[in-house]
Amino acid sequence: GTTEKGLILVPHFSVVGDVNKIKPKPPDEVALDFAAFSEKPKFPNLTKLVFLSDDKIVYQTEGQFSTSRIADDSYNEFLYLNVPTAVFLKITLGSKVTIKLNKHEYTLRESQLLQIQRMSDYCK
Repeated sequence: GTTEKGLILVPHFSVVGDVNKIKPKPPDEVALDFAAFSEKPKFPNLTKLVFLSDDKIVYQTEGQFSTSRIADDSYNEFLYLNVPTAVFLKITLGSKVTIKLNKHEYTLRESQLLQIQRMSDYCK
């Protein structure tokens, strides 16, 4: 997605120390920040989130997006979700990762999957 239309997912976490010198202690959890941009709200109510790896459900939960109307009559919605590191690792194990948000389904492109798989190296 873009900041004008679509969905953006930003996974992030912190570790202690210089990862170039030592293997850090894995984080307890990974933050998954979702941002949606559209002409009308896509996630106005409690949203069911389902994470699939190779078409198998590895995690599901619910979350509430915050919604704001912005100047050009479009909307932005944000959801900040923390998942246990073990869950993040399960998500990144597959060769196909899909995230379902209610009736909307998003499959990561190969380059996106590779990025989160590289991130997962710091979580082991």
